[in-house]
Amino acid sequence: MANILLENPAAVLIHIPKTGVQSIHKLWGARKAEVQKGFIPPEWDDLFKFAFVRHPFDRLVSTFYMFNNGVQEIGEDGIVIQERVPIFRDPLTFEQFCDKVLYENDIERERWSVTTYTLPQ
Repeated sequence: MANILLENPAAVLIHIPKTGVQSIHKLWGARKAEVQKGFIPPEWDDLFKFAFVRHPFDRLVSTFYMFNNGVQEIGEDGIVIQERVPIFRDPLTFEQFCDKVLYENDIERERWSVTTYTLPQ
């Protein structure tokens, strides 16, 4: 999880995956000052802090589609800024995906990614 220092107005955005944080990045634009992974530095203690949450099932479904289909981030000019390929080599059914999330620890890269995107907020 990343904690993002935003400027003008100064605030700390606690980034929870699959909750629309990329839209907030676009809203703040270049006013993003610093990113800290996993902790909030003491010098940010007095700043306003906020996060967005999402219904856990909606977040799971969104993660399922992202991992099966990949994603593209498109810039304002219509050009692909970032592309993420599908995580799973072969597409999974939703039932298989849920089984992998709940019960399997076989492939570290997949397990870590699935866990990161599906842990309760």
